[in-house]
Amino acid sequence: VTVPTIPLRKAGKNERRCIMRHSLGYYHNLVVAALYTDSGNSSVIDFGTFTPALEHCIATHPVLSSAIKDGDTEAPSYVRPKTMDLRNHLELLQTSSLTQHGEDD
Repeated sequence: VTVPTIPLRKAGKNERRCIMRHSLGYYHNLVVAALYTDSGNSSVIDFGTFTPALEHCIATHPVLSSAIKDGDTEAPSYVRPKTMDLRNHLELLQTSSLTQHGEDD
């Protein structure tokens, strides 16, 4: 399935090296972690809690939604999908699930 995209810019020399590493399988994603606390106004923290802030950040900084086009060529570039469903790109973990993965054992 081809997703319609908006061109952002061509990748620079240093970026092409990173893109090649990505194409070879060394890099697979970008991880951003944050710790949020509930202000007490809501009993549920879910995807909808973060959607407005994430949409604002992505609208302000298009590179946060960029993708690599033609990464396996000599002329890769960055593009931005015309649409994006953030639920397909985010995972929210509860604090209790973090301790089950051995971090705090």
